Amino acid sequence: IAARTGRQLRAVHQRHHESLHFTVPTSTVELTAWGLRLHNCLASYASAMAEQRSWLIGIERDDALVGCVEVVPSSGAVRQALGARNRPLTPGVHATAVQFLREQGVIRTSS
Repeated sequence: IAARTGRQLRAVHQRHHESLHFTVPTSTVELTAWGLRLHNCLASYASAMAEQRSWLIGIERDDALVGCVEVVPSSGAVRQALGARNRPLTPGVHATAVQFLREQGVIRTSS
């Protein structure tokens, strides 16, 4: 993870919380692979990720990528939290992810 991503993202990268595993993409290749696994357009967020306009946090359960949370770094707001094919995360995954990311200082506003 690049130094400029901040301690918040380093605090969640490769961390487990309850039944979920959180990870941060470390390259555009990895982000592209996430998009293929989730059947969505995550690859198109590469420049936003590199320019720190978006923080992207992957969510895995049982070794499978189940979703991604996009956070606006300047405000700490969740821009989107979606699963495969841009469907909403299940309520339990969403609640657990938001709670954990808030506790780690990644999310600073209500979501």
